[in-house]
Amino acid sequence: MPDSSMTVLAEGLAVQRNQIPDYAFEGFNEAIRIWKVWERKNLLPYPGTWAEQPANVWDFLEIFDEVHDAHVRQEAEMAEMQRKLKRH
Repeated sequence: MPDSSMTVLAEGLAVQRNQIPDYAFEGFNEAIRIWKVWERKNLLPYPGTWAEQPANVWDFLEIFDEVHDAHVRQEAEMAEMQRKLKRH
């Protein structure tokens, strides 16, 4: 896999794909599961209302949404650059 990077979070931190595990924390897989449930099904990850969710759920969702949005923007910019190159 090429050593490509993507800009992550508003601070503009550039993370190489092969460095992503270095940024993982205890509970990282659970955080990804929470985001996938939210993103794919628009459901809260645990039973109950927002007020009954663990305190870190909102933080996980906000962080992963920012990362996802940054990735989508970067992919769109790259596609636009490729379209412009093909025109010339």
